[in-house]
Amino acid sequence: MIAAQNGHEQVARALIEAKADLEKQTAKGSTALILAAQNGHEQVARALIEAKANVDHQNLKKWTALMYAARNGHELCARALLKVGAAVEAADNDGGTALMQACNGGHEQVVRELLKAGARKDVASNAGSTALSLARQNGHSEICKLLEA
Repeated sequence: MIAAQNGHEQVARALIEAKADLEKQTAKGSTALILAAQNGHEQVARALIEAKANVDHQNLKKWTALMYAARNGHELCARALLKVGAAVEAADNDGGTALMQACNGGHEQVVRELLKAGARKDVASNAGSTALSLARQNGHSEICKLLEA
């Protein structure tokens, strides 16, 4: 998990080869793949994906690796997760999705990738927020145009 969190690809690959537990969790339920995606370490994330780490694992907040990649604008991590079929519509404890996270943060390229993967624009969180409302309230006009198209 430390290698994944800090982007140490060769160490992560060596540990994967040594049969490290890919599904081991932090106290908050995050796995190595979540930590790699959260911090934008695409090569480590790819190594974990290739080793068959669970791409749809949800931590205690029900956040997935894709949600963290989207929230932090890590396009390459998001793309790698989507390529292997990560659940684009997974929702966290608040009903938020990866698309909502990307829109909230103004990460246009991640939004494009999520829409291309079939992310629904009309989903609302428990508080009633949608991807479009989050993009609007944060002044992300280009993302608004994508969502309104």
